[in-house]
Amino acid sequence: MTVAIDTSSLIYLIRYYLKFDKDGKLFRLFKQKIENREIVLIHEVLEECEYTAKKIVVETFTFLVDKEWNKQHKVIVKTNAIIPPSSTKFHNIIDNQMINARAKREFSDEEYEIAKARYLKSADARLILFGLDYKSKNKEDEFYIVTEESDIQNDNKAFKKIPTFGTFVGIEAISIADLIDKYPEITLSF
Repeated sequence: MTVAIDTSSLIYLIRYYLKFDKDGKLFRLFKQKIENREIVLIHEVLEECEYTAKKIVVETFTFLVDKEWNKQHKVIVKTNAIIPPSSTKFHNIIDNQMINARAKREFSDEEYEIAKARYLKSADARLILFGLDYKSKNKEDEFYIVTEESDIQNDNKAFKKIPTFGTFVGIEAISIADLIDKYPEITLSF
C-alpha cells in the first residue's frame, strides 16, 4: 500500500496523535514509511507545510527539511513534470465538475483561466496528478490520498476538494485515522 499525504493530515497527525505518542513509536513508523516511500510527500505539500499552522509539520518532522536526509533518501517527489494520462478528460473534469458553480458565474473567462492555472499548481491538484501517475504505473498497488478534507466542506474556494476530485478520477481519499487503522504495527487505546 502506498499513500500520498496532504498537509491537513500531517497537521492532524501531529496535533491529535503524536502528542500521545510518548514512546515515539508512531513517529518512527511514519518516518520509516516516508523513507520507504510507502508514504509519499510531494514537493507542493512540503512547501505548504513550511508556512501553514505555524510550521508545526516541519518543526516536528525536522528530517523533512534536513538537506542531508533528503539527499540520502530522496523522498520528496517533484510533480512539476507530471501530466495527466488523459489530458483532455482531466481538463474537462476541472472545467465541468471541479469548479464551483458560484465561482464559475463570478469569473470572467480570463479570471477563470488564471484561477484554473493557479489551482493546477496547488498541492491539491498535484496530489491528484501524482495519484493518477502512480496508479497508471503501479496497477497492482493499493493507493490512497490521505487528507482531512471532505466532500461537503468547501471554504468558499473556487474548486472542490480532493475527495470530490478523487471520485471523478478513481482515486480514493482516506483520513489519517483511516490510514493509522490500516497499519497493524500501531494499536491505539485510551
